Amino acid sequence: SGKSRLLAEMSRDATRRGLWVLEGHGLNQVGQRPCQMLDGVANGFVTAAQRDSAVAKAFRHRLGHYQEGVSAALPALAEALELQRPASSGPEAFGERRTIEALAKFLEAVGTESCPAIVVLDDCQWADELVLKLLDYWQRRRRETRGVRQYTSLIAAFRTEEVPPGHALRGLLPSAHLQLAPLEYE
Repeated sequence: SGKSRLLAEMSRDATRRGLWVLEGHGLNQVGQRPCQMLDGVANGFVTAAQRDSAVAKAFRHRLGHYQEGVSAALPALAEALELQRPASSGPEAFGERRTIEALAKFLEAVGTESCPAIVVLDDCQWADELVLKLLDYWQRRRRETRGVRQYTSLIAAFRTEEVPPGHALRGLLPSAHLQLAPLEYE
């Protein structure tokens, strides 16, 4: 109780401090498509890039050869930013590992020295398997590249009561961990 409100307050404060906040949300749906949780993040980026073509151009440059993998995983982002398209559609054409690397590069590329970013993923208890693997990859990559300047931070929030022991989210070792006590109602 209060997790989403805390994230909203944190996002407002970060925005006031000049950080760019991009938000994704897990959806409790049967048959959700892979990476659906990242739609809000992609849409937020597209909105900014459409306002400033230089943002899109610099972003494409930062993505480099990962453009095709991002295009396969996030087609709406690819269309709006004119990213290189894969020869065949669907993340499975590139293999899971390539897709995860490309998505991590996407998250990394949204933040820059002049405009650091925070990516907030709420309700990760409903994240699909690919996003859970992305979170694990992101964490491992960050540990391997300590000391390298990075301009994107990732916040993953979930309802602990909906995540069983042994779940992939419980295996993540966050750089900061905040566990909220239940709110008391009078």
